[in-house]
Amino acid sequence: MIVFALFAAIAINLVPPTRACGPFTIDPIFVFRESPDPPFGEFTKGKIGIVQPSFGRKTLVIAYRYLNGGSFNEEEQRSLVDALRGKAPEENGADSLKAWVAARKELLKDNETLPAIYTERKHESYDFFPNCAKNAFEVATATLKERIASYGAEDRSVRDWIDAQDTVFQNCSGGTKTPNQLGAGSPVWLRKDREYQIAAAFFYSLNFDEARRRFEGIANDIESPWQETARYLVTRTLVRQASLTKDDAAKHDLYMN
Repeated sequence: MIVFALFAAIAINLVPPTRACGPFTIDPIFVFRESPDPPFGEFTKGKIGIVQPSFGRKTLVIAYRYLNGGSFNEEEQRSLVDALRGKAPEENGADSLKAWVAARKELLKDNETLPAIYTERKHESYDFFPNCAKNAFEVATATLKERIASYGAEDRSVRDWIDAQDTVFQNCSGGTKTPNQLGAGSPVWLRKDREYQIAAAFFYSLNFDEARRRFEGIANDIESPWQETARYLVTRTLVRQASLTKDDAAKHDLYMN
């Protein structure tokens, strides 16, 4: 019995000490430096707290919207939470593009061919990036239907609007085309729409400085039906420009603008 106890004691002493895996100290996290506090619901509702400059661009865009007096509806808030969690949108925009094409085909003139639309565009070292998102086609389709309901499909100004929108979407895959400027003789609604169409054309042409300048002008126009949309697009223009900028210092300046 004594011999057994002796062997047991020796065996225990021969076993090397073990340590738990993982970090040996636990540091409490009081502030998230790259995102707001999860689960993000309160942040997307407008309770943005202290905005850190190290936050990601999606977070900064949301904060910018609220700091400038804007807001998001409940559906938009849910989508933003998904975006902050890294969840990809369920729809890739194909249905929205098809809806625009269908609406546009109904208004083709004799011997007119609908211009092809490709949503992605090549930029420098990038292979391709999605230039025209689904919202662009949703807004265009809704606006077209509203203008037809108000003025009729054969109205000269409505046809002018359609031609201009075709020009805007030609820039989705390449080019630098802009719709024609309008004079004082054109209806006010068409002139306001045209200002927005021209700004959008510069955006899709990757002329971000001019696009932002024009969106800022629309955002300051209290008579424009695009005023609120333009306020958002000022920020979106900065984000798009930064995402395509290679220089880290320039990218940082754009995000902080």
